[in-house]
Amino acid sequence: MGVFVFFPILTAYRAAITHERGLSREQAAENLSKVIDVVLAYRDKDGERPGQEGRSAFFERLSVKDNVERVFTHTGVDVPFQQGVTLAAIPLAFVPRLMLPDKFDVPTGQLFNHTFFVGSDPETFISPSTLGELYWNFGWPGLVAGMLLVGTLLGFVGAKCNFSEHVSVTRMLVLLATVQYLCIGFEGAMSVAYILWLRSLGAVGILHLVFARATTARRQNSELPAPHPAPLAMARFPNIMR
Repeated sequence: MGVFVFFPILTAYRAAITHERGLSREQAAENLSKVIDVVLAYRDKDGERPGQEGRSAFFERLSVKDNVERVFTHTGVDVPFQQGVTLAAIPLAFVPRLMLPDKFDVPTGQLFNHTFFVGSDPETFISPSTLGELYWNFGWPGLVAGMLLVGTLLGFVGAKCNFSEHVSVTRMLVLLATVQYLCIGFEGAMSVAYILWLRSLGAVGILHLVFARATTARRQNSELPAPHPAPLAMARFPNIMR
């Protein structure tokens, strides 16, 4: 429903109201009935209704392929390299704003929108993806080195949390956080993904220290031997990261 009905309508709204007429959201809200009539009657410059265009735009934004192509086409030509500006917040992931009120933070999605999609809604966040953001910051050297670091990090997590060696709640939580923020979130802004991942692992680490020690002490005081880990039901897939 979203792809075939609502997204084409939203695409027509952006084209007819935001781009052609240059109206703000507040102005559009004041004339809502007229805006609806304009959107429903909108046709592009070739006289076509926005249905097919809207569906195409939906799949293009879903894959972010067009965004990455824009980065490779314009960065270093008519758009300057960021030199790590969009990644500067990652080292400050555990520094609270209470201690650092002027903590450096860059809304990467909005900056990417303003830089590569001039004239679009300034409130919109558009994802550059990890590939695009690495190239946008450091060019090919940063892209190659950055992806090697990402692959090494994922391989390290996969090896340390290998279920074929030991099954625990801690390993499961670390893997879930890694898959959610670094794998599924690969097409989002790197600072957001890695800050959330680091903070999640910090929370998991604190819980592990508290509860793992309590469990160990309980076992030492118990007369019963510690139970052996249950065998895996799916031995063909010993490592969830593979």
